[in-house]
Amino acid sequence: MAAVVARRRASETRTRTGQPGRVPRGVPVLLLAAVVVAAGAWAYSSSFPGVFVLDDVRAIVQNSTIRTLWPLSTPLWPPSESTVAGRPVANLSFAISYALAPAAVAGTTGTPGASGVPIAMDATAFHVGNLLIHLAAALVLFGVVRRTLVSQRLQARFGAAAPWIGLVVALAWVVHPLQTSAVTYIVQRVESLMGLIC
Repeated sequence: MAAVVARRRASETRTRTGQPGRVPRGVPVLLLAAVVVAAGAWAYSSSFPGVFVLDDVRAIVQNSTIRTLWPLSTPLWPPSESTVAGRPVANLSFAISYALAPAAVAGTTGTPGASGVPIAMDATAFHVGNLLIHLAAALVLFGVVRRTLVSQRLQARFGAAAPWIGLVVALAWVVHPLQTSAVTYIVQRVESLMGLIC
């Protein structure tokens, strides 16, 4: 018991003295993260009415492997000759979006012999998925920059400003026009997932 109390006191002392890895008191990190999320959501909220275009058709609309989440092997085995070929995590994420999307408009089926593949799907759930992945990547960037600047090597120079520098970097990245296609072009989720995971 005494050892636990001693460790807790040592931790509190390190927090007050600004040791590496600790956030200076008074910096509302969760509030800054919320600002990043709000800015990204505001910047891309108008993309929700977008439709499926170009590669979206083959990778999503005509992709029968995203029509079910179970058995899990189905969405994890994407079709060849499409953008999701060899990308099971991206295909699974499309299956999750498909499960959350409203049903297709009644009476709209694919070309004859296409086993009833819908051609009129609501893309909103897919756009929301892309935006959530983009916002998650922005939060990871915010965290990486902030934690890097409070590391032992950089603490003395940047420690007090680390959350604010992280905020500026994450804000610039989350709303930058270069990110537009990764968020609004649905099939580019494969790129956003790669950036988030790696």
